[in-house]
Amino acid sequence: MKNSIFLTLLSFVLNLCVVGQSKMPILFETKDYQIIFPGKYSQNTQNIPSKLGSLTMTSASYEPSNESYDSNYVYVVMESQYPDSTINSNKPETADIVFKGSIDGVIDNTTKKLISERKGFLGIYPTRTIEIDYQNRLAIIKMTMILRGSKMIIIQTITKPENYPNLSSGAFFNSFTLK
Repeated sequence: MKNSIFLTLLSFVLNLCVVGQSKMPILFETKDYQIIFPGKYSQNTQNIPSKLGSLTMTSASYEPSNESYDSNYVYVVMESQYPDSTINSNKPETADIVFKGSIDGVIDNTTKKLISERKGFLGIYPTRTIEIDYQNRLAIIKMTMILRGSKMIIIQTITKPENYPNLSSGAFFNSFTLK
């Protein structure tokens, strides 16, 4: 009897540790920036064909489990390196064209509607923060694009409309820092 109670308690404690670890904040870090995910993220690198040639896009994302009470469907950070001769944050006229092309690309589908767009800077680097209504309020996409040199860094959350805005999304965006 004593052993079964001990084993039950041990199992319970171990399960708590495993669940706790899956929801613990985890730092994602590159040589250029860092951001804190609310849980264990997965990472992916792929080559994307573009008018400028093949671009390498690296992304990291965290999708809360269906059982969790998270207000967001997904948390993402991604980056693409562009040829320095074509896109660079040191060329303000180029930055506006890049941001417009990126935003138009995101909302190109008729089921996506731009809710808001804000221009800004993170230090000396130009940014755009947009909010998008995805498929008539199926989800709200919040995205901040940062052009640092010839690298585009994008931070994004996709949120349940009834939970937008929320503290988890805000904490994710606010945890981003450039090095």
